[in-house]
Amino acid sequence: IRAGFVRDELPQSLGLRGGYGVAQLTDDRATFEANQKSVTESENTTETASRRRRTLRESLRERIRQFRAALLSDFAETEFASALPTIPLQSAGDAAWSKALTDLADLWTRLNNADLEDFTAPLTLVGGYTVEQLITDTAALTEASHTLKQGEQASKNLRRTRDTHLKTVQAQLVRYRKAVLNRFAEGHALLASLPGLE
Repeated sequence: IRAGFVRDELPQSLGLRGGYGVAQLTDDRATFEANQKSVTESENTTETASRRRRTLRESLRERIRQFRAALLSDFAETEFASALPTIPLQSAGDAAWSKALTDLADLWTRLNNADLEDFTAPLTLVGGYTVEQLITDTAALTEASHTLKQGEQASKNLRRTRDTHLKTVQAQLVRYRKAVLNRFAEGHALLASLPGLE
């Protein structure tokens, strides 16, 4: 339904079978606008969560890279260098990210607790980043991913509700067009005001 979805598209004297008239159209317009508002708000929330997850993943990819570099440069002769954590792709699934970060936290914790020559725990990365900060960021990523999934499902459900309602309104407007074409002669001003159904 285009922007022509307005009050005077159904004249008071022209009601449809079943009692559908201006009042019902006005109610349907309000319902459609409320549904569309809910869809927009949900999609905005989902996009915010998506950006949050993308930012966290990029930051954590860099932390994994730094940790791998530290192992290869400072712990090359230890068992830890042979257990380098993987760097998941930005687009990898949540399961792959969860495993990579769990493995990283476990390896980092074991390294901090190890009795190694010329090493004073804890290991920190660029900017003094610690394993505790990693755990905090991992929890934030998990939350963002959960919010994103919920938002995507909510948006899908809201779009379905909006579109289902819209189909019923479109069906009424099709009936209205047919009623006007049937009741008024060619050239009548009302024919030129028929609502579009795009």
